Amino acid sequence: MNIYIWGVGRSATKSALIQAIHASSYAGKDVWVNYEPFYWSDRTASKINYYGLKCHEKIDLITPKESKLLSRFVRNLHANSSNNEIISITKFIRGLGRIDAINREVIGDVNILVIRDLYSLLSSVLTARWDLLGQSLKYKNDWYRLENWIKINKSTYPQIFNFYNRPLNRIDKNAIWWFVMNFLAIDSIKRLNGNIYFDTSNVFNDVSKKINNKISENTNFDVSGIRGNEIHSNNYFFNSLPSHKNNIINYINAFIFYSGIHSKCLIKSDLGGFTKPKNPQNVGNKKYQLSEYGGFGKILLEKNAMYDEMLEIISDKAK
Repeated sequence: MNIYIWGVGRSATKSALIQAIHASSYAGKDVWVNYEPFYWSDRTASKINYYGLKCHEKIDLITPKESKLLSRFVRNLHANSSNNEIISITKFIRGLGRIDAINREVIGDVNILVIRDLYSLLSSVLTARWDLLGQSLKYKNDWYRLENWIKINKSTYPQIFNFYNRPLNRIDKNAIWWFVMNFLAIDSIKRLNGNIYFDTSNVFNDVSKKINNKISENTNFDVSGIRGNEIHSNNYFFNSLPSHKNNIINYINAFIFYSGIHSKCLIKSDLGGFTKPKNPQNVGNKKYQLSEYGGFGKILLEKNAMYDEMLEIISDKAK
């Protein structure tokens, strides 16, 4: 079984991922997790996946054409989870414009789109060390690719162009990214009969139903205190970290990435890893405070007419 979780960065996709892992665990299945494979090697978020990073740069952000690079990338995600006893869960925050293309290569039995309130998301972006466009990360800022797509498609999506065609600061550009990616993703998820969440509290139950797993009446999964960063370590929730034997391959891919050698020279590398939750029957008994990564405090944004209009459009479209 294959589960895809989609959402722009800072959208609580980690919460959805944690719930999906535990729901799968109740079914007695092994769980293979691919954590943002366009950037990270596994859920520890400690090792960059240069193979995936080059794929992100080379594959179009929105409606990419069929290509050997895309096909090889997607199929490699599922190389270790091809039998019925393994549930594969992949979380993407750089793939919302690629949902249809990725599902064409390996179909998702469950497709989950998480949409966070725009004001809340932008406040979160301001507390982080990186943003939705790739600022402070290892690749070129994605704004220029998005900007080019907006200009090319202005007659098809005039509303998007109207948001773009004005003086924009950095946070406005992140808002436009949020709008474009969710606008397109909603259409894709509906075509795939997937689920759209503005609130992730029901992901556990919904995924459980999808895998025909009977939940005990005594099951206690309290999502209100989930701290997303728990996904990165061994802690109350998890007790098995991925282990890779491809360090040399990753170093070679890093050299290829930074030297500008053709992407055909990239070596396929192992991604993700098996993840086993601790005490799956008692999950949720320990409370965590939801917190944002970055530690720069909470920032509140003033009301903005453009943001309000974006929110209204996305909310209506998702119905």
